[in-house]
Amino acid sequence: MARKRKKAGAISENKFAIIFVTGVVLSVAIILGLKVNSIKTGIGKKRVLQSKKVIEELESEDERSKKLEEQRKNMFKPTVI
Repeated sequence: MARKRKKAGAISENKFAIIFVTGVVLSVAIILGLKVNSIKTGIGKKRVLQSKKVIEELESEDERSKKLEEQRKNMFKPTVI
């Protein structure tokens, strides 16, 4: 009988250990999932900001090139004396 009690106690201890480890693994998985999600949103926001900056730079370069082209046209205009 003592063996049956020891065996039953060991089985219940193993069950509790398995349940505990499973709970810890699930908790870590949930925490990591949340962290990954927040990192992804941060990366998305950075990409949006970078693309806006690139678009602004392209627009400013386009305006600058138009001004330079206008200056070049005015520089080489034939003048009537």
